[in-house]
Amino acid sequence: MKISVKTDYALRAVFELAINHGKKSFSIHEIAKNQGIPKRYLEHLLLMLKKAKIVASTRGKKGGYVLVKNPEKITIGDIIRPVEGAVDVAPNCAGEKKKDLISETWQSLQGTIEKLFDSITIADLLNRKKTAEKTLTYSI
Repeated sequence: MKISVKTDYALRAVFELAINHGKKSFSIHEIAKNQGIPKRYLEHLLLMLKKAKIVASTRGKKGGYVLVKNPEKITIGDIIRPVEGAVDVAPNCAGEKKKDLISETWQSLQGTIEKLFDSITIADLLNRKKTAEKTLTYSI
């Protein structure tokens, strides 16, 4: 299983919106610049996230993108699914549905990974960022 750059960029975009959640909307240009995401790529990702009701957009001078939900209610899984579709850890065996120990192990791993994705919220990432910033010390 490999998560694509698309998903990484989508997560970075949502994270950028979460940093100032409730304070202002962000233009595509701001998100792209702050997170190092190509603008054309970001436009496509934000449309996917908008369809998934994770972000909303407004037009006008003060327009841009905002999170629809509180960062505590958005999980990594909520971002992965609209961008990647179903993340499958099992090998593709030409559609065969086997019932054996190995197949059951793959299915168990699939469930565990999905639960992990759905247990980590954007708020968790924000808290990790704050903790990391507090632990930085400077010495001269």
